Amino acid sequence: MYTVIAKFFVKKEQQEAFKDLANKLGAISNKEEGVIIYQLHEDTSDAERYATIEVYKEKDCHTFHADAPHVKDLFPQMCALCAEEPVVEFYAEI
Repeated sequence: MYTVIAKFFVKKEQQEAFKDLANKLGAISNKEEGVIIYQLHEDTSDAERYATIEVYKEKDCHTFHADAPHVKDLFPQMCALCAEEPVVEFYAEI
């Protein structure tokens, strides 16, 4: 399996819009071939921090996801609501 964790620091006044976009992206992404789970999480100690936890059958499934039209549309909109660039981390199951 291949896991991606994307961490976002969202502007306080943009949180609802961010959650709407992220949940829309997740709903579409969870229907993709090779996606095991795509979930939005909120930091329990800082309400302005969020993370998407994404698990794919293999790295190629994430590559397909990253090139999908809905990602190219929604991800930049999500980033525009953030106070800083997201941090994206990639993990391979061992």
